[in-house]
Parts: sequence; C-alpha cells; structure tokens
Amino acid sequence: MQEKIVYPDIANLLPSLRQTPTASLDLVVLITGAWPSPRLDELRAYLDECGRVLREGGLLFVQGRPDTLPELGVYLDQILRFRYWIAVESAHWRPTAGLPSVHAAILFFSKGERFDLQRVRFPHDYCAFCGRTRRDWGGKSHLLNPQGVAISDVWKGIPPADNYRYLSPPVLETILKLAGCRADEARDIRGLVAPKEGLAAPPSSGVMGATESRPLRTGAAALRPYSGMSLVAPVRAQRRCAPTSAGDGLWDRVWQGDALEILRRYPDESVDLAFADPPYNLDKAYHVYEDEQERREYLEWCQAWLEEYIRLLKPTGSLYILNLPHWAMYHADFLNRRLHFQNWIVWDALSEPRGKLLPAHYSLLFYTKHPTEFTFNYAEVGEITSRIYCLRSSCIRQRIRAGMMEKEPLTDLWWDIHRLKHRRSRDVHPCQLPEPLLERIIRLSTNPGDIVVDALAGTGTTAVVAARLGRRYVAVDIDPAYVQLIRQKLEAVQTGGYVARPSVPRPRPRYSKKALQLELRNLAMRLGRLPTPEDVRALSRYDLEVFLEAFPSWGKALKAAKLEVRDAQRKISFDKAWETMAVFFVEDALENEIDEKVKNLLDLAQEPLLDGTGSNVDVDSIAGFLASTPDALDVILRDIGLSDEKFMRIISLLRRKVSPDAFEGEWNIERIKRELAKPEFSRQIAELLIDGKRDPDLAGLIPRYYLEMLDHRNVPKDIEFRRVRYKQSLIGTYSGRKGHRVEGLIRKKLEGI
Repeated sequence: MQEKIVYPDIANLLPSLRQTPTASLDLVVLITGAWPSPRLDELRAYLDECGRVLREGGLLFVQGRPDTLPELGVYLDQILRFRYWIAVESAHWRPTAGLPSVHAAILFFSKGERFDLQRVRFPHDYCAFCGRTRRDWGGKSHLLNPQGVAISDVWKGIPPADNYRYLSPPVLETILKLAGCRADEARDIRGLVAPKEGLAAPPSSGVMGATESRPLRTGAAALRPYSGMSLVAPVRAQRRCAPTSAGDGLWDRVWQGDALEILRRYPDESVDLAFADPPYNLDKAYHVYEDEQERREYLEWCQAWLEEYIRLLKPTGSLYILNLPHWAMYHADFLNRRLHFQNWIVWDALSEPRGKLLPAHYSLLFYTKHPTEFTFNYAEVGEITSRIYCLRSSCIRQRIRAGMMEKEPLTDLWWDIHRLKHRRSRDVHPCQLPEPLLERIIRLSTNPGDIVVDALAGTGTTAVVAARLGRRYVAVDIDPAYVQLIRQKLEAVQTGGYVARPSVPRPRPRYSKKALQLELRNLAMRLGRLPTPEDVRALSRYDLEVFLEAFPSWGKALKAAKLEVRDAQRKISFDKAWETMAVFFVEDALENEIDEKVKNLLDLAQEPLLDGTGSNVDVDSIAGFLASTPDALDVILRDIGLSDEKFMRIISLLRRKVSPDAFEGEWNIERIKRELAKPEFSRQIAELLIDGKRDPDLAGLIPRYYLEMLDHRNVPKDIEFRRVRYKQSLIGTYSGRKGHRVEGLIRKKLEGI
C-alpha cells in the first residue's frame, strides 16, 4: 500500500488546494475548529476547493462544533452527497446555559453516489455488574463478532479530548481506517488532512506522516468559551410570564387538521415547550400524508411550522426538534438565526445494524427564546445511571437489590434510552417515540401546569406524557385515526394515571431463530462456506420452509454463519461430531500432544509455591513466581476452574473501573502474561487469584459468579483432581483440532469418489 497524505498549515492550505489537480484526492479531512471563527463566509473558498479536488467516490470529513457546522453542511450538501453526521464523545465543557456538552462533530460527505468505506470495530464493552456486553441490540450473543462491534455514527469510549477545536489522534486514526489507510488494506490513498494547527498531537509515522507536536489541552481550564458563549451552570429560570388562561378552550386539546392552520389560532408567547418529531422524508408507512416530498418542499413546510413555534414560545420557553441528522442540519441552520442554540443532543438509538457505519444518531435540537433565562430543571433530571452498567432489566433489578446504582451527569449524549423494540409497546406508527424520552424533555424544560405543544403528534406520546406529569397540552395531527388513538390514551391517563398495554399473545414458533442460525453456522463449518437453500434441503435436520418463514431474507438467516466463515472460528459442535462420527476416530498424535500439555502443567503445579494450601500460601512469593514464570498463571487458572476468556473479562472490568481514560481495549492472555513482569501488576494478580473471593472491595466491581472462583488458597491440590481439571480445560482445543482432522479425511474420501 502506498499512501501520500499531506498536512499543510492554515497559511498554506488554500494555495495547496488550488495547486492540487481536479479529481485527484481520495480523502480530505478539514479541521474547522482551527479557525477562530469557522463561519461559511471565511471557509467557502476552502469548501469549494475540497469538492473540486476529490475524485468520484472521494470522502470529505469536516470536523467542528454542532453550533457552527450546520451552515457549512447545508452549503456542502449542494455540491457533495451528505452521508453522516458523526458525533464524537469528547471532553466535558459547558458552552451554553443548557446541558453540559460532550458532542464534537464530524460531517461526512462523499463525491457522487458510490463510495467505499472499510469496516472498523471498537472493542466490546462489558457491564461492570453482570459481565455481559453493554451493547444489547436484541441480546443475540451468538451473533456478536469476536473482533468487536462495528462502529456507528456515534463514537463513544474514545479517550476524552478537546475535539471541538482539534482532532485527537484516536479520532483521526479512526477516520483514516474508515478511508482505508491501514496496514492490512492494499490500497493506494492520496489525501489531505488540514490545517496542521488542528491536530492535537503529531501523527504517528507511516500512515499519517510527520508534523510538529502540539500539546493536547483537556479539562475545564483548557476549554475556554468561544466567542459569544459563557461557561455557566444550568439554572432554573424564574417565571416571568403569567400563567396562560385555560378558560378559552385552547388548552388540553387534541386537534385533527393541518398543523399550520391550527397553530395560527393560538396567541403569541403562550407556550412553555414546543416539541416536534416531523416525518423523516424517508417514505415511511404513515397513514394519510406523503413523507417523500421534494427537498425544498419538505424544508419549506418544516420552516413554516417552526416559525409558528417560535411565535408561540414564551420568553422562558424552549423548543425541541427531533429528526435525522441530515434534516436537523437544515433546521439548525434556520433556527440559529432566530433563537438561541443550547444543545445538539445526540440520541444514540441504534435502529438496526446495517452498513459499515451503523446509523444510530438521532438529532434532538434544543433552542430557547432567551440565552440564559429559561425554564431548566437540571437539578431534577441531571443524573443518569452510569454507563459502566448495561440496560438489561434483569441486571438493573439485581443492581438495585445489591445497592449498586452509580450515577453520572446528564450531557448532550443520550445513550440510556432505547427505541421501542417490542410490538407490545407500540401503536401502529412507523416512528413512535419511547415515553422516557419525552418525559426527560418535559421534566427538564417545564414545570407542573406549563403548556406543551406538539403539532405533529402522531400517536400522542408527547401529550400523554405531559398529561401524566401534570402539564397542559396541545396535540395536532392530520390523521383522524391517530387523533382518535390519542384521545383514547389521554382518557386512560385521566382515569387510571397511565396507558395500560395488554400483552399480545403470539404463537410460539416451532424453532427459535437462534437454533436455526446455529444450524446454518454448523452447516457452514461442515461445508467450509456459507450454505445455500439447496444445502439446507440436502443436509439440514430442519425443513427449508422453516428458515424462510422465520427470517425476512436469507442474509438474515446466515448472520451467525457469516461470522463463522469470516473469522474462521473452527469449533466443532457435538451434533457435527456425531454426524461425522468423529468421536469414533482415534488420532494418536493429537491424543499424545494433549497428554504432553497436561503433563507440563502438572510438572509446574508441583512447584512448592503452587502446591501449598491455606495459610501456607504467601501472596508475595506467588507474585514473584508469576513475574518470573508467567506460565504459572495457566496452572492457577485451571486450578480454580476459570477459563482464559473469563479471566480476560475480569481484568478488563478492573482496568476500566480503575482507569477508564486509559482503557484502550481488552488484553489477551499473552498480553496479561507480559504485564506480569511489572511487580505491582503481578502482586495485584496474585492477590486477586489467591484471596479475591474475600476482598470486599471487589464485590462491587466483579460479578458474583466470577468472584466465587477467585479462591486458589482453598482449592484441592490433589494431583488426580488437577489432572482431570487440566484435561477438561483442553477439551475445546482437542475437539476442534480432531474434528478438522476428521473433516479433512472425509473430504479426501469424497473427492476420490
């Protein structure tokens, strides 16, 4: 691979772009935070040149802040193709009177319809309580890729840095990997990353070239406010407006009709909170209105009702608009000239894993009539459950019982509210919102008795939550079916306090999707490729019709099989071993190899330091022995019955808890052994394995079913017990290698036939 990426400074950037031939670059990264005032008037010439020098299919990444990027994005959308608004979790700061911010942004455009991205994965994160992955899309553990999770357009877990004015090395590295600048991709890349002043640290040698070092500034002192912004704590504004009269029949109303016509009936400055979740212009299955309008028509329609919203807001009022980032970019550009920007809130709500950059970012714009004096109850809703935990209901219940409910501050990155996944929680609407999302907004920006308006009400979630929280509401929708549904739900709230949702019985399928996907994975192992429907007919114990009924496409059915083929995880299952009669073959060489490994482990286990029990075990001596003989770790893990994978998971949980900023991913067992050379680390590992079960501090860090195993002091040291344990620990290696040997013999036999 040959890469030629240049890094001009601000003074030389425009001349460098103008000297670059048209359609000659694969990649441009523009760091707008390096300019004191990154506005369109100042950057227009740079944006024009970036569009010119990109080849067809070329990629443009534009870094910046969510308050300044919208006008740049709207301009670029006329000359390039918008792809993603990437939200990068960065260092905490408070540029407005709204929520504390962690949202730095990267606009991603391509030149032309076709473009190519490389798949990039972030390491899996694990719940500090239950030990399962924190990312729980559907809970399908058999579909998790062992290499990590494919990244979405919300980048969390990157070491926090000032990505508002700079581009930190991990973020730039991720962009370059997406573009194909990596050692394992044989691609010729020509690109430009600029200006050099925007790099928070020098690029590493090789992929990124060399440049001057600039110190990375983080923390509150480093993040000084930009022009026109002040670092102020969120406040609860004192009401300056008299409560709106309820005697005119305008409030607590559900209207059926055109939103604009009905909004114009309401007086100026009469509403405390205006919310809208407009159709996304994606051809969704709504009832009576067309969602696929032309761009200009769609935006003009949105701007018309936004103007009415602005007119209706009280001086202390707030406006929230939820949309896809592409359209939110246009809304923000429009609102930035009319209201005061508070936050571009990122609702991290992965809808379905698809593509090489998964779409998870829903944009929630937060604007106010006054820059600082507005209703804002941050003290009431400003803490959420810490992200070291997962959101599974079973884990939450157990944590509550254990009293483990650490909190973290609410920022403009909302990752803790799921989209509605289950039919029992849904009405018949393609984009129904979860009630916790509206509850947070309403609690944050209104008080009891305040007025909440949603003129694109859909199934009425906004009005229902407002009524339940003691606020007054106005709901408007053009669809009479939705209006009837809203009124029924509001009546339920008035009589019972909430909307009861009866369980919807579904016929139990003959076979679970997991069983069918695992069947296809086993077939892939047998065939050495992805199975076809014809293979299923010939080889599967299930009828092909079962698969076709259970999955919307053959690709969905093959998901687990694809992981097997792609990652060459050749583990033989019992069913496959039985079907190929592998259990009846004797492979002397492999049997002898396994026995030799067991013997080596037993020889090491006879060392006096590993053969003691009870009070005879000296932690300091064990630590020294681990430092000098890292393979002793294999003996201790097998003695206590803890697999390498579980031990790796425990180490990851502790590292993430102790030093979250320094956590760069899970260590494999060989990396852990290398770290044992460090005396402090080897002693920590010795204490963990010898007496970890009795350490009260670990009870809040490690799941109980792991913690119970950390008791090497009291495990039996009988040689026969150890022999059985050690051999059991090698069953996976034995079965897999033996199965492949048998497969090879069968394949040769079939080829001869």
